[in-house]
Amino acid sequence: ITFIPPTPPSMTLTAVGDLIMHMPIVNSAFSPEEATYDFRPVFSSIKEGLSAADFTVGVLETSLTGDKDKYSGYPRFYTPYQLGNALKWAGFDLVFTAHNHSLDQGVKGIKSTLSYLETINLPSTGSRRKIQEKPYYLVEVNGIKLAFFSYTTLTNGLSPPANQRWILNIIDYYKLAWEIAQVKQAGDRKST
Repeated sequence: ITFIPPTPPSMTLTAVGDLIMHMPIVNSAFSPEEATYDFRPVFSSIKEGLSAADFTVGVLETSLTGDKDKYSGYPRFYTPYQLGNALKWAGFDLVFTAHNHSLDQGVKGIKSTLSYLETINLPSTGSRRKIQEKPYYLVEVNGIKLAFFSYTTLTNGLSPPANQRWILNIIDYYKLAWEIAQVKQAGDRKST
């Protein structure tokens, strides 16, 4: 009898850097005929590659809003929420929301972004609406458990309110070590 070991699980992970929307990009996504924004053309040439991966992540380096009077680019980004739809369409499975522009629109910007991402079922990690929410994202893909963390070191001189420091993952190595231990426990529980 010949023993053939089972093939170990495998997966393809695609990671994209800063998805940042300067106003020329935002303006190019406006469709006068539809009187709305469509960011899908921005991602159409890479959609096939993003969708082919088992799991695709990217840094959503802007806040999302439906308030068209507040759209802005550098230095404080605020982007039409339709960007989230385009990311989902293009194949993103998770977006990171901790970065130097996280607080561009304050707590309101973080909450509006996370609320919209939730409505389109696009997971995120790096910021939270409630202190009870996990500061990481845990998922299993093709039998492989993955934990994603999103932290920032800079906030461009902006700070969350003292009573809401938990809203954004700002790097703290002691806290990070504790969170890694929490993820390991959560991962073990998930398998039983």
